[in-house]
Amino acid sequence: LLDAAMICQNSGDALTGMPYAETALQLARQWDDEPSAGEATTALGLLAYTAGDTERALRLLEECLTVAARMPNGKQIAW
Repeated sequence: LLDAAMICQNSGDALTGMPYAETALQLARQWDDEPSAGEATTALGLLAYTAGDTERALRLLEECLTVAARMPNGKQIAW
């Protein structure tokens, strides 16, 4: 799902990609998969930015940083 979202984002069609990323985030949360939830939140933030919704993008990317800070290896913050 995230790959489909990013393909849409990279081709400039953020609005088409958002449902893919939203579904990925919903599933990650349902499965208590915090790393995947962080990745989906990042994807949504990038999609929002591409779509011109900078307020939503900032909120989502800040949420992603919060999730990344809880990860044990710190790799997610650097990414």
